[in-house]
Amino acid sequence: MAKEGTVTFTGASGARYTFNYYKKDVNWKAVAAVYIFTKRTVSAGKGAQTALYIGETHSLKERIPGHEKWPCVNKHGCTHIAVRTESNQTRRREIESDLMEKQDPLCNSE
Repeated sequence: MAKEGTVTFTGASGARYTFNYYKKDVNWKAVAAVYIFTKRTVSAGKGAQTALYIGETHSLKERIPGHEKWPCVNKHGCTHIAVRTESNQTRRREIESDLMEKQDPLCNSE
């Protein structure tokens, strides 16, 4: 997995979470993480990432390839997947919930 960079998303609590982001078509490892399907845009020379779907998993390798939200995120221009590794399931769910409340990603409700 070749990391392209880092991006920070803010949750409803005000907490800031830093993620590594990757092209959406990489081969994923069996890593527990919070992940965000994103659309990367560039405006005035600055890049930005828009959250399209936020989730958590015990294994990116198992979850990402056959993900049921691929049609939705691709329809909305998904270019990358941001990943924040977290082995603790309770913590992953807390981060996921905090981010979903603030980011309100399109594909979490479609």
